[in-house]
Amino acid sequence: PLLSRDESIGLQIRTGIGAYRRHLGLVPKAMWLPECAYRPGKDGRPGIESFLAAQGIQVFFAETDMVEGREVLVTRGSGRSQATVFRPYQVRDSGVSVLARHRRACQQVWGSAEGYPGDFDHQEFHKRERVSGLHYWRITSNEIPLEGKGLYDPARAQARAGIQAEHFAGVVRRILQEHHEATDEFGLLLVAFDTELFGHWWFEGVAWLEAVLRHLASSGEVELTTASDYLGRHPADGRIDLPEGSWGEGGMHAVWDNPKTEWIWAVIHQAEDRMVAAARTSPPDTPVLRQALREFLLLQASDWPFLMTTGQAEAHAVRRFREHVERFNLLMDAHEAGKAEDPLAASIWEIDKVFPDVDVRWFRP
Repeated sequence: PLLSRDESIGLQIRTGIGAYRRHLGLVPKAMWLPECAYRPGKDGRPGIESFLAAQGIQVFFAETDMVEGREVLVTRGSGRSQATVFRPYQVRDSGVSVLARHRRACQQVWGSAEGYPGDFDHQEFHKRERVSGLHYWRITSNEIPLEGKGLYDPARAQARAGIQAEHFAGVVRRILQEHHEATDEFGLLLVAFDTELFGHWWFEGVAWLEAVLRHLASSGEVELTTASDYLGRHPADGRIDLPEGSWGEGGMHAVWDNPKTEWIWAVIHQAEDRMVAAARTSPPDTPVLRQALREFLLLQASDWPFLMTTGQAEAHAVRRFREHVERFNLLMDAHEAGKAEDPLAASIWEIDKVFPDVDVRWFRP
């Protein structure tokens, strides 16, 4: 939503679809928007759902408050109702549906106090052996410094993950049962997490996830499904107007657009304007322009302003952002000067090697 050109939004969506097809060999039907950030149609610009519909995406995921309690226009019959997180809704008349995360279920994992990854027996992510880089310690306590952490016991940690998986499966069953008792309807429960949580930030998370799926698959009460399969059987029967927002603090974009990060947006918007001019007038298959487009995507990454805001790795984020901007400008200078500079494009490609099939035509309106 903070990008100034709709071409940038279309490019990001098509790049994501291309990566999905390349890695999984499937055509995606659902999409998790970056940071769950959404913009409705306004000021003559279409809503995000329009770009998704154009690429065949049928459903996307949103934060709880963006859906829960909103007014819904019932499409079968007449009347209005209040939206719930337990069912999908069509966003306006786009043909694209939205599903919202269930806060209580997600907090069972994400919560700073009750979240499973913070269990004291789990591996301490922030302490590693200086030479090998391996993690030999457990969280132990939130009250002691890193030098006081106890040794990690893999068997004990795995046992804890198993207990937590059983507990989470029980939470899911109870939430769905409570909904059924209150409404006499079946509900869809969406829990969504960053993939890097499992095995990276939370070392035991992979084992936990496997155990959760096994518990629920063997349950006589809960059916596992995907968003697109569910919608194929139960199409959305209500329309909703979503507000602008994200899953960031305060429900808007302040994590990415604030006094610490405002300087990057003028740079990003300048890059967008420069890319638009080149894409409209140039052959799409030149190595220099394609590599410029890759750097263009990388400088747009929401990680950079996020890390600048949180201070977790501010210097790293500033450096990475500036590097991608410098490479983008270097490539665009060569392109605009009519220089082939294929060796330059090849050398920059070797640095990150991402988006191999990106196409400049994806950036056109």
